[in-house]
Amino acid sequence: AARAGVRDGHLAVSFVDATEWYDARPGRALSAWRGLLDEHRRQGAKLVRAVGEIPFGADPDAPARWASYESLVNRALADQPLWVVCAHDARSLSEEIVAACHELHHRLTRRWLTLYDDTAAIGRLYRRQDEVGTPYCVTVDVKTVGDAEKGESGDGKVTIRERDTMQQIRVPMTELDAVFGRLLDAGAPWSEVAAGYPRAEG
Repeated sequence: AARAGVRDGHLAVSFVDATEWYDARPGRALSAWRGLLDEHRRQGAKLVRAVGEIPFGADPDAPARWASYESLVNRALADQPLWVVCAHDARSLSEEIVAACHELHHRLTRRWLTLYDDTAAIGRLYRRQDEVGTPYCVTVDVKTVGDAEKGESGDGKVTIRERDTMQQIRVPMTELDAVFGRLLDAGAPWSEVAAGYPRAEG
């Protein structure tokens, strides 16, 4: 679909079949991204923009795997002039929730390996991340951003869920960097950090 929209003469546009890059070895994909980046920089490009077309299909877990690759690429190549976006359908969520999620994902991925996923119901998303060993999940919901149609304002807080205890706390978005700095960088125990915030319902 993307190829059909490019006009003749746009020589700086490249197309790559995803099956040539992506397999069970993330290192192969990263090497391919670096090669593409170097090729365009040799041609004089100061910024390389990439759009991935996610192959939605019968496998319900495929979008999560592609999101993992996106997170890995953004983390590993964070210091490179590369802009990557994997398009997905977020019409089931409000624009305010999606915007808040993207802002948090962009902010947190500068320091830690993060994954943005909105491809299933929250319970299934939690189970999916539990299976792959993700220690913490951050959830943005209508309580975070509010509901303009109902005249309700948001509280600016998100839910953090810890994998092993399945406990959930509500934390202001502005304090996420500090909270994960304590948990992931300083090694503070979950019980110590969670004690400073109210429990989330559910």
